[in-house]
Amino acid sequence: LYAIALSWPGPGRVLHIRSLALTNGIAPIGRVTLLGADGELRWGHDQDALRIVIPQELPSDHALAFRIEFQ
Repeated sequence: LYAIALSWPGPGRVLHIRSLALTNGIAPIGRVTLLGADGELRWGHDQDALRIVIPQELPSDHALAFRIEFQ
């Protein structure tokens, strides 16, 4: 699954994707990557949302594309 953020809270802040909450029947997430960026992202998945910590260095000034892989 790919999620595209047209706006984001800024580096070091958290992007919440509530439609991917476990309570919505979503399968557990195994991996989240930011297209065009090196390194691992910090993220969490729980009953309320998928939460992704926005890295300090962004691959684009226009939009962020995340690849979300399920377990």
